[in-house]
Amino acid sequence: MDNNFEENRQLEREMFLVEIPMTPAGDNIPQVPVLKPKVTDEHNYNKNGQENTAKKQSHVGAPKKRLQKFLPMVERLTVKPTTLSFLTPKECLNLLSVIKTGNIKSISTQILSVSALRKQIITDIINLVGKRPEQMLNKKKGFVSVLMEKDFKALETVKFEDVLIEFQEKFPELLDMIVAIMLPKDETSVANVVPRLAMIYGIIMQTRHHELSRMQRVVSMCLADNICDQSVYDRLNRIGVSTSYTVALSTINQLDKISTPCQKTVTVPLPCLPYNEQYLQDDVKILTWYQNLFQQVITGSNADPNTKFQIGGDQLTRERLTQAMLLRYGNINPNDEFKNVGRCVAEFFHLGMNFLEKVSE
Repeated sequence: MDNNFEENRQLEREMFLVEIPMTPAGDNIPQVPVLKPKVTDEHNYNKNGQENTAKKQSHVGAPKKRLQKFLPMVERLTVKPTTLSFLTPKECLNLLSVIKTGNIKSISTQILSVSALRKQIITDIINLVGKRPEQMLNKKKGFVSVLMEKDFKALETVKFEDVLIEFQEKFPELLDMIVAIMLPKDETSVANVVPRLAMIYGIIMQTRHHELSRMQRVVSMCLADNICDQSVYDRLNRIGVSTSYTVALSTINQLDKISTPCQKTVTVPLPCLPYNEQYLQDDVKILTWYQNLFQQVITGSNADPNTKFQIGGDQLTRERLTQAMLLRYGNINPNDEFKNVGRCVAEFFHLGMNFLEKVSE
């Protein structure tokens, strides 16, 4: 017991600083030692925060360890093989003989059969294509890339067709090569690869110019809508599919800034109906009441008779009302078919209630 007591006392001395408060002379208040926790370097969060800030400021790009394994591949991609400067006499004679025929396909086949000439042609095409991205940010020439648009409407109404049209106009050689690799020779339907081609073009251009990040911002907004973790942003950002987590937050803040005033929402209280959603016959009665209400609204406002109103509820209500609508499908009378009742959407108010409950706790 004595050994355990001494060990505990020693542990307290190591973990705490003992301070004896000073009391005025003459009072009868006993001087009780006050224990305060020691702040070591390991738990000095202020110091660690300063060090982490300094590390972040000095950190540029990916960690060195992550890049070191790619160094051999980088050298392989950047070091170009040397080519011969002149053709052999035999190769020149073969070219001249084919050129005399005037057949373009035969001339092209003969040129590509010469290894040195083929490599030089590819190098010239690469140099020509590599200079085109420099003009993508030059707004003075009247061209603005579709990938540069970043406002709310641009992110909401993004069209893969527009991105692919710009890809075809600016880099037709690259697009034809990618399509030839992705699809078989006899494949005629390219519709299923249009989104992938648009994403490939978005990754290529965002790598060259970080301002051309419309496709990445669309993906990051989809991730934010699904409440993805920050690690998902970091991993997808590393392969060029999404923006970083910080850029995604700034994009959300930009979308939140609305300069135009919003119209106040008008709330119309509706009565509680004496029906039970568990029974389909009662669900049909609920939809009938909705249809009569919508008919009154349309008649009173002189609106389009075919206007559809969207209704909602939780997931179980959505399924029940949807099944009840199918019971009246194909009815002769349009009102009995609930022609003004639109689709029933699921409202995740249970999730909101759980969130508020956790926050309030």
